[in-house]
Amino acid sequence: MKIKISFLNNLLFLLLILLPLQTRYIVARASLGTGTSEYGTISLYATEALLWLVFALFFFAGRIKIPKDGAGKRFALLLLAFILYSFFGIFVNPSYVRGFFVWLRLAEGAMLFALIAWGGVKNKWLAYSFIWGAIMQAAIGIVQFSIQGISPSTLLGI
Repeated sequence: MKIKISFLNNLLFLLLILLPLQTRYIVARASLGTGTSEYGTISLYATEALLWLVFALFFFAGRIKIPKDGAGKRFALLLLAFILYSFFGIFVNPSYVRGFFVWLRLAEGAMLFALIAWGGVKNKWLAYSFIWGAIMQAAIGIVQFSIQGISPSTLLGI
């Protein structure tokens, strides 16, 4: 698949800029006693869709280069084995759906690691992207704190 490298890099930079915002759609809330449990809440994050798209494009474009040497290859195999092993934890969970969503977060973390470690993008630009996203989130937080409120926004999940 022939995809421009700059387009792939820009998608990855966009993902890292949007990562701190964590806008999500709550599918099902979990309760714990009289309150809600964040751990058991089933949510779909906006950045998840972008992560899957970026990972698929990097993968099919052949941009993810897993090291062929001993240590890098062993680490990649151990990471894959851990993800597959943790998949079977879904079946011992009382709620298969919640177990699947927890496993999905773990698998997405491994995908993000693979993109950053083996995607062939300069670490300096990855860091700049993440820092810009954190600055945006901090600016929103400072505005919220200074006016002691914020107007509702479906885009930001407020």
